[in-house]
Amino acid sequence: MKNQILLFIGLLTFSWLFSYSVQAQSITIAYSEYKPFISQSLPNKGVLNHIVKRAFELEGIDVQFKAMSSSKTFKLIEAGKVDASVGWTPTTDREKYAAFSSPIYSPKVVLFYRKSHPIHWDSLSANKTPVFGATKTYYYGEEFKHAQQQGRIKVQLANSDKINFKKLIGTRIDAFPIALAVGQDMLQRKFSKRQKKSLDYSSKPLLIEPLSVMFSKKNAANKRLMSKFEHGLASLKQSGEYQKLIQNFNASLNIQR
Repeated sequence: MKNQILLFIGLLTFSWLFSYSVQAQSITIAYSEYKPFISQSLPNKGVLNHIVKRAFELEGIDVQFKAMSSSKTFKLIEAGKVDASVGWTPTTDREKYAAFSSPIYSPKVVLFYRKSHPIHWDSLSANKTPVFGATKTYYYGEEFKHAQQQGRIKVQLANSDKINFKKLIGTRIDAFPIALAVGQDMLQRKFSKRQKKSLDYSSKPLLIEPLSVMFSKKNAANKRLMSKFEHGLASLKQSGEYQKLIQNFNASLNIQR
């Protein structure tokens, strides 16, 4: 009888360990549309998702992607209902409920403005406070935040980058900060040649945006998963695969004035 009990306990322990091992070998990652970096319509769901998937694959971890809005992503990350999300910059507020990996890619964020009314960050008018567009849930850097707090700029929030471009073209705002590649891609796909030609952008970036993987702090296992990702990313870089993916992506961008 004693041996049977020991056997039962052993089987139960093995079953629990096996179940934990299976669970630990998968991760659910949310992502939001952020072309040309991330999109459901792009090969491998975009270069950033592809890099993340490959890094986890090298560690033997299966990735399940879920597409959702950015606002929903933050709610689920905070609640621990998804493990991680790709393509976010660490901020003080976000770090209250999320941990951030090393940057995967760091695009430059520039100011788009109308050619008829140039706006340059280093020479903001002291006579008239410019109105900037901003997209909800996005982060534009501490300098932008402080300028708003100090009253050097006014900020109007919109639900999407597309809406902000419409407002800029329609003279409802004076400037709009956005990653250069994202802005160029959107103007190419969503706006007419006449509308595109009416805009220009600053040569000096407002900030360099370190796009990272954001892991929910709600789930204790995510600390281990982030460590696995960092190790996988390092292996990807050491093999040269990461550099090749980034080079091919950069070559595909069609940056124009």
